[in-house]
Amino acid sequence: MTEQITTDEKTGKKRRFNWAGLGFFISTFAVVVFFAAFGYGYFQLAKINVALAKSISEVQNDTSANKTELADLQKSIEALQQNTQQSQALTNQQAQLIAAWQAAQKGDLEKWYVAEAAYLVKLANDHLQFSSDTQMALNLLESADQVLQKAQNSKVLELRKAVATDIASLQAVPVVDITALYLRLAALNNLLDQLP
Repeated sequence: MTEQITTDEKTGKKRRFNWAGLGFFISTFAVVVFFAAFGYGYFQLAKINVALAKSISEVQNDTSANKTELADLQKSIEALQQNTQQSQALTNQQAQLIAAWQAAQKGDLEKWYVAEAAYLVKLANDHLQFSSDTQMALNLLESADQVLQKAQNSKVLELRKAVATDIASLQAVPVVDITALYLRLAALNNLLDQLP
C-alpha cells in the first residue's frame, strides 16, 4: 500500500488509501502503550510505596528502641548521680570523723568524754524505763560521772551537776526486792485457793 491512488484491477476503480484505519490503528496502539506505561509506572510506584512503608516501620521501630535505650540511660545517669551524692556525703562524714580523730590525737578528748557520758546516761535511762532496774541505772550514771571527771572543761560542769542530781534521786529511791515480792504474792495467791 502506498500513498498513491491505486486502481483496482477487477473493478477498475481507483481506490484511495484508508487513512482512517491507519489512524485508528495508531491511536489504539498509542492507548495500549499508554496503559502499559501507566501500569508499569503504577507497579513501580506501588513497589516504591511498599519499600517506603517498610523503611518507615523500621525507622519507627528503631526510634522506639532508641527511646527505650535513652530512658534506660537516663535512669542509669540518675542512679549514678545519686551514688555520687551518697559517696560525697559519706566522704564528708569520713572527713569529719578524721578531723575529730586528729583533734582527739592532739589532746581534744573532751568531746569524746562527753559523747561517752551521753551514751551511758542514755543506757541508764533505758534501764529505768524498760526494766525498772535502778541499781544498773545508778551504776551507769556513776560511770558517766567518772568519765566526765576526766574532762577539764568548765562547760562540762553543768553536765556533771545534772548527773549528780540524777544519782542522788536514784539513791533516794528505796530498793525493792522484786523476787521476794513476787514470791510473797505467789504464796498469797496459793492461800486464796485454800480459803473456805
